[in-house]
Amino acid sequence: DVSAGLIIGPPAPQTAAARSAGAGTATLTSLRSNIGPLVTPMLTIQSENDDVPQGTAATFVITASTASGSDITVNLKPPGGTAGSQDIMTPPTSVVLPANDTSTTVSVETRVNTVVEQDPTIVMSIDTGTGYSFDPSNMAQTTIKNNNVPALQISGGTAISPGGAATLTITADQAPFQDTQVALSLSGSAVAGTDYEPVNPVVTLSAGS
Repeated sequence: DVSAGLIIGPPAPQTAAARSAGAGTATLTSLRSNIGPLVTPMLTIQSENDDVPQGTAATFVITASTASGSDITVNLKPPGGTAGSQDIMTPPTSVVLPANDTSTTVSVETRVNTVVEQDPTIVMSIDTGTGYSFDPSNMAQTTIKNNNVPALQISGGTAISPGGAATLTITADQAPFQDTQVALSLSGSAVAGTDYEPVNPVVTLSAGS
C-alpha cells in the first residue's frame, strides 16, 4: 500500500529583504488610500467690473474648481482689447494662486490721459502652465471709461466792408472719433438780419477731421 501525509505548520521563514519589500508595499498602498486621487484644478477668469474710470485699476478674478495643496503659478496671456500703452500700465505675466485657496486676483493699472478715443478695452485670459487646466476660450473684459473731448478754438475774425463776407474756422487739437456738434455763441453790437445774415448757431465737426 502507498500512503501520503500533509502536515500544516508555520510559514517558511522570510528573508529580511522580502519582509522589507512587503512592508513598503503595504505602506504605499495605505498612503494612496488615504490621500485619494489627485485632481487638477480647472481655472476660470472673469472681470470684477464691466467698466472702470481712467486712473482706476481694473481687477480680474481667477477661480479654481478645487483648492490645491500647494501654491500654483498661473500664467497670463498678454492683454488683448484696444487699450494701448497710453491707457494701461504693463500688466503682470503671472499670478500665484495660494495653497488651499480657490481664488486670486489680477490688477491692471489704468492711466489718466487726454487722448480722444473710443473707450478702450482690456481683455485678460489664462495661458498654459503647470498644475492646472483651463478653457482657452475663457476670457474677461473691462472697459476704461473716459470723458476726453477735443479742445476747440475759433479763428479768422477780421474787419470787413459792408456787403463783404468773412470765414471763421473752428479747429480741434485732436480729431473726434465721431461727428461732434459745436454750439456757437454770437455777441457784439451788430444785429442779425440787419447788419449780417443770420448764422447757424450749431456746426458739425466731422469724425476724424
